[in-house]
Amino acid sequence: MRVCVGMPRGVGYLERISDLQRQFETAVPRLAASGISLGVQNHSQHDISHALGLRELVRPFDPDQICAVWDPAHTALNGEIPEHAVDIIWPHLRLLNLKNAIWKQVNGPEASVARFAPYWTAGRCGLAPWPDVVQLVRQRGYDAPVCLPAEYTDETELIRLVSEDLAFARSLFAA
Repeated sequence: MRVCVGMPRGVGYLERISDLQRQFETAVPRLAASGISLGVQNHSQHDISHALGLRELVRPFDPDQICAVWDPAHTALNGEIPEHAVDIIWPHLRLLNLKNAIWKQVNGPEASVARFAPYWTAGRCGLAPWPDVVQLVRQRGYDAPVCLPAEYTDETELIRLVSEDLAFARSLFAA
């Protein structure tokens, strides 16, 4: 099972991590008995967005029960370097998400305050360098699942983008 965990405004970061760990602790016996893992994914903005936060959350747990799902697009949106991210979460990494995004200004350049939002784009076109990400996990012997979430802002191009991203990801893992 994969979840993202929010970091609500007004709640301290470390307090939220402790609360989540207590909740996860109660789920561990059921997860172990059922053979199900809970994968916690990083997510940009008001979630656990960086690999270090994700590691802090899952570190006390056996990765067979509570593990890390790394989404390099979300860490890239927050400026995290892939080499650092994979090193930080490696012991708990059990699922890799491959999608990509850029920051796009959503109001005009004449606005008094610029506003930006993620624009979900093709794997070749975003901030997360897929070739580097794949090389990094392959060098470490990654053999767990890879998920292509097919998340694109321009949904009218869904079939083309999914096809291109699947071919691109396959080429990277085959190289």
